[in-house]
Amino acid sequence: MSTTCVRPLLDRCIQVKDVRNVVADSLYQREWALFRTASPVITCDDPVIFVSGPPLTRKYSVGALMSAVVLYPVNPYCVLVMLRPGLRHRGPYRLDKSETHSINTELVGAAAKTTFERPGDGIAAHIAVPPRPPQIELDDETVKRLDTEAALQLLLRAVSPRSRWADVETAPAWPVPRWYSG
Repeated sequence: MSTTCVRPLLDRCIQVKDVRNVVADSLYQREWALFRTASPVITCDDPVIFVSGPPLTRKYSVGALMSAVVLYPVNPYCVLVMLRPGLRHRGPYRLDKSETHSINTELVGAAAKTTFERPGDGIAAHIAVPPRPPQIELDDETVKRLDTEAALQLLLRAVSPRSRWADVETAPAWPVPRWYSG
């Protein structure tokens, strides 16, 4: 979607400051903990990762308010993990190699285009994820003809990309299963 299309949608549909406050409050209410990793963790061009988690399938991406887990890589051996209210961190606060690999898979899957890691680690090169579903591109004339509800739905779909695993039969399990029980 071109930048000339996005501005009219924002003006007609939603105030960015309202969304910012809702997301910030959602993150503040979560259970926060720092986890050390047994092997390096990467990051990406969209480093705040919302993991929907069970009971949902990989088809759904629910964003900041409803996701079970929010991940944020702090450095190559530390991840901030924010759990939805009602979920609790269960020790140890160290992720083993398998758990770290599952986090790295989430990070590669969440990347819009690019992952970042230390030179020589070669982590992302060994993780395969499906391509993102194509985004609908609208021209200015089409945007002008949208009613407010259609514009809002389009904007929400554009800023909340579908999961890369939505249409894949063999999607990976949710990372670190111990995080999802209340």
